[in-house]
Order: sequence, then C-alpha cells, then structure tokens
Amino acid sequence: MGTEASRLQSAIRALERIVERDGPSRFSMASLARLHALRAIALAGSGACSEALVEIAMAIDHDARDEQFQRTQRQLSYQMEAIRQEAAAIRHVDPRFNPEDLMLVCEARRGFEPMKLYQSSKRAVQTRALARLVN
Repeated sequence: MGTEASRLQSAIRALERIVERDGPSRFSMASLARLHALRAIALAGSGACSEALVEIAMAIDHDARDEQFQRTQRQLSYQMEAIRQEAAAIRHVDPRFNPEDLMLVCEARRGFEPMKLYQSSKRAVQTRALARLVN
C-alpha cells in the first residue's frame, strides 16, 4: 500500500473520530466520501484493485448522490474484470522469475469478494443509515 493511501487512511480515521464525537453532518459525510474515493484511486494506482473496490463502496455509502463515485466504481469493476482475464491467461507462476504474475493472480483471486463482504457488513449498514440522516 502506497504512502498516499496510508495518509488518506489516517485522514479518514481522524474524521471518523470527529463524527463519533460530534455526530454526522452533511459536510463530514461528504468529506469522508471524498477521502474514501481518493483512497480508492490511490489503491487502484498501486495495483490493489480489490481493496480499491471496497473504498469506493464506502464512498458511495457516505454519499450515494455523487455520480463521480458511481463512475469510479464502474471503472474499478472493469479494471478488476481485466485483471481476472489477464490472470486466467497465466498458466504457470514462478515468483522467482515473474513476481508481477504472482501479484496479478493473487489480486484476481481476491476479486470482488472483499467489496461484497463490506457491503453486507454492519459497518456498511450503519454508514448508510448515518448518510440518510444528514441528506
């Protein structure tokens, strides 16, 4: 995970603490949505597409009205499908000679499952409920 994604995660945690302390506002939920979306882009750029899909799902849960988040989710879904197709074409992985292939196959195996797990989680349900309160 890149340093940009780590810094964004720190900012998300700090803002989440403020929301826990002061309660949600439209501004704080929109800000959290934007931070999650930025983190999704940073993760995707570093090859962590599966984790990026979780982050963009979080962004959408914080602010479902932002069409850019929906577009980003579609783009990340297409990217994951491309990763899965590329990994399916790899017949043999030897990490000594081709560590990139190993990373690609691992990412393809993770696929959409982490996003699906998040979307059905208690955290996701609570986030959507908070977002409905302020919108």
